Amino acid sequence: MEKEKEQKEKPKSTGISKRGKKVLLCGIVMYILAFVTLSMVNSDASNWAGVVSPILFVTSFIVISVGIII
Repeated sequence: MEKEKEQKEKPKSTGISKRGKKVLLCGIVMYILAFVTLSMVNSDASNWAGVVSPILFVTSFIVISVGIII
């Protein structure tokens, strides 16, 4: 009887869900694309890659965080 109560009180820790893994994978791909875009930036960061790369980095960090939480 006591064992049943202890098992009911403990929350199940299942890890990252399937949807979370997909979101996490998308975030990792975005992170890699951010580095690829970063390699295209010119020295004074005045081209399109200089604008897009930081946005991709920040967005990928957010997506990875959401993927871990889900």
